[in-house]
Amino acid sequence: MLAGKHKLNDLAYARKFLCLEITTGSDYPFLNQWRFIQTVLNRFGMADCNSLSTPLEVKCFVSTTPECDKGNQAQYQSILGSLMNLAIGSTPDISYAVGMLSKFSINTRAVHLAAVKRLVRYIKGTMHLGYYYHSGCTPDIEGFCDSDFAGDSQDSKSTSG
Repeated sequence: MLAGKHKLNDLAYARKFLCLEITTGSDYPFLNQWRFIQTVLNRFGMADCNSLSTPLEVKCFVSTTPECDKGNQAQYQSILGSLMNLAIGSTPDISYAVGMLSKFSINTRAVHLAAVKRLVRYIKGTMHLGYYYHSGCTPDIEGFCDSDFAGDSQDSKSTSG
């Protein structure tokens, strides 16, 4: 209908959209952000790091003491911003970790920078994962939540539930 009123160029299927890679070689489109993850790894000098199987350490309670290492704050915020893009785009499994680490973007310490770099090591191991989308099928979506009563040891507040 638009082509009838305006001159258009049909460029076929989209291959990229807002840092999302769209591959249509199979029966269904596949979306992921592996190229953006590779850019993040290169930008922060972590292209050769080993990958990890979990985004955060078990019982990771990051300190909120007022002493801070301001030398790492800009790098911490930059890495965290890249990770937020991934959490929104194609890697929702890091959303909790990004949200938890975002609380320390002003009062950044070495332990916080280590935690955010651990998260980068985790995304290196999951960089080729993504989503298949196809029409005509309504997926069964299940969600689970681990409610924690006063799980944050610093201020005795629940962080999920």
